[in-house]
Amino acid sequence: LKQGASIDIPVYGKDPYTKVEPMNGTIGQIKTPLLLLDEVVKWCQQNNLKIILDNHARAADGYMNENVWYTTAVPETKWIENWVMIANRYKDYDAVVGMDLDNEPHGKSSETSFAAWGNGQVNDWRLAAQRCGNAILAVNPNVLIVVEGNQTFEDKNYWWGGNLKGARNYPVTLSVPNKLMYSPHEYGPTVFEQEWFADPTFPANMKGIWDEHFGYLIEENKSPLLVGEFGIKVNAGKDAIWFKEFLKYMGNRYSWTFWCFNPNSGDTGGIVSDDWTTPVDWKLNALKPYMAPMIKNGIVSCVNVAPVADFTTSIGNGIAPVQAQFDASESSDENGDNLTYTWKFGNTATGSGKIVNFTFTTSGSYVITLTVSDGKGGSSTKSETVIITKAGDNRNPTARLTASTTSGEAPVAISFNGTTSTDPDSDVLTYTWDFGNGNTGTGAIVSHTYTTAGTFTAKLTVSDGRGGTSSKSIVINIAPEPPISLVAQYRANDINPTNDAIKPHLNIINSGKRAVDLSKLKVRYYITKEDNKAISFFCDYAAIGTSKVAGAFVSTGSAANQNYVEISFNATAGNLGAGGSTGDIQCRFNNSDYSTCNEANDYSFDPTKTNYVDHNKVVIYYDGVLAWGIPPVSGARLGSKESAFSASSSVVVSPNPSKGMFTVTFNQPVSMLENAVVTNVVGLPVYQKDLTSLTSNKLEINLKSVPSGAYFLKVKAKTGEKNVQKVMIFK
Repeated sequence: LKQGASIDIPVYGKDPYTKVEPMNGTIGQIKTPLLLLDEVVKWCQQNNLKIILDNHARAADGYMNENVWYTTAVPETKWIENWVMIANRYKDYDAVVGMDLDNEPHGKSSETSFAAWGNGQVNDWRLAAQRCGNAILAVNPNVLIVVEGNQTFEDKNYWWGGNLKGARNYPVTLSVPNKLMYSPHEYGPTVFEQEWFADPTFPANMKGIWDEHFGYLIEENKSPLLVGEFGIKVNAGKDAIWFKEFLKYMGNRYSWTFWCFNPNSGDTGGIVSDDWTTPVDWKLNALKPYMAPMIKNGIVSCVNVAPVADFTTSIGNGIAPVQAQFDASESSDENGDNLTYTWKFGNTATGSGKIVNFTFTTSGSYVITLTVSDGKGGSSTKSETVIITKAGDNRNPTARLTASTTSGEAPVAISFNGTTSTDPDSDVLTYTWDFGNGNTGTGAIVSHTYTTAGTFTAKLTVSDGRGGTSSKSIVINIAPEPPISLVAQYRANDINPTNDAIKPHLNIINSGKRAVDLSKLKVRYYITKEDNKAISFFCDYAAIGTSKVAGAFVSTGSAANQNYVEISFNATAGNLGAGGSTGDIQCRFNNSDYSTCNEANDYSFDPTKTNYVDHNKVVIYYDGVLAWGIPPVSGARLGSKESAFSASSSVVVSPNPSKGMFTVTFNQPVSMLENAVVTNVVGLPVYQKDLTSLTSNKLEINLKSVPSGAYFLKVKAKTGEKNVQKVMIFK
């Protein structure tokens, strides 16, 4: 759609199926991509093929670098404008059945740019889908608005475009409601070895995972689903198990499109083999039982959709005799059919009509069931329970609870309140709490701290002292405590390498999401060993207070570049909050006899840095663990500034050789890593991974789909330094 975009269509031979020359003649003369798309739409209209138009990226082949639907070059307003133009252009072609607004909006919440769901901000994918979808429907109210999921919701990650958990509480609302089609993407371990594929209960665990992330939309009659992408490359191992289970899970309830027809997808291959002609029979045979029948273009085919039963009641419980009204006006039918209403009150009594009255004359537990039918074979039911007692009977209380929060990063202190619980007989209630992690409590208001990550069900049980009880639960999601992330900034206050003092100025930044205890922090500034002379440390100024800063020279007795001045903080320095910094710390070291200090070969000294910048040769340890910087290589020539990051021990591949599955262990702080790329011997990438959000020092890589041979793992640090490891794969 870019202004001035052109296309040059080369001349091809005959199509292997139709024996015609589709790209020769008139079509071969087309010079713009949009005019070529016109021809594709016309051809599909004539040949009864359906089209879902998809915005795969703003830049050509740029989807790997675009987390969201807007860029500087293509803001959201332009994105919507483009979609409206396309919708208007093809509104008279019923071959065009859907508009897939954006391919796989993704990104983790820790990234600068990510697609959120329900946060109400500029990156809220749900609101953007509403704006764009409604703009499209204004010019073509008959087309489906296909809305993919995102990657992360409440800091829980899933496949790109596959996470629709947010739609439960933050649904997309369109001006034409029955044109909304949620569309998750789902893949097996060939694409990425997700943690759930390694679960010992696999594949039994998958149904719960699918239900949680998108299946609930169908199970709870909230929305139809179109699985926009799923695919498989090899009919073996866990991939084959996943594929079979997912097809069985979808059954005939789901609509889907398979990725993909063409064979040149590195992740999945295609429906046809590498010759672009021979079908891959095992894929087709697996898919055939679930394929939809052809619907010719130009024919409106209305599929009957079952109605949805719903009702309200004037009573939840009561004392016999009591009359209650039941109203089914909230029941609905997508096709607009006239509904009939059948009621059942307990085991025997029945009724009919949209609104009915029923008198309960005896005590008991009554299951009230409504069945609505559309006269075309479609029906659904809804049930609720009503408790009726007689005068003098004890009636159960009703438990209710609130929590000060239901999510957070460990440790999280949560206040639970059960004071809104009630008892119909005005009995005095007792409150018992189960926090879901082995801990319990009592009282109407309690507090509990969750110190570990996980999903916990907190349960309140209220008792009336006469045998009546009631329980209420709430789910608590606790994320792991965020990792320590620190940065040392440095500037050389004195760039003369040969005078009587070393004067580094430092600023420590907490770039993480949790506060750090400064008393657990040690900063190492590496210097040249000056014979056996004692080193004196001075803090000339510190924004946090000079009395809180101390320093000492440490001689390791090894290579000269292993000696350093260690700067520490006492207990009065307190905590450094997330996003905070210590501010200026002006240090000065000198020999005890004030003789000349030669900094020319000092590892940490850099006279080019006269303004504060990140400096990875000033090293930070937190609680004894390396948190920032690259210590000098043991035994390296002094003054060479050789980086430990490039040392073979910094990045370890195991097993190596392997059959394609191997683990990369990083022996440097993961906060310093930028990306990892695996290339073949001619330099073409076969694997890429952004490491900026990595929290573990281990990375699992799956290259089972590549041929045997030699490959190169290239790990890049944020400083620009690289570590290259040779990886051998034999099958």
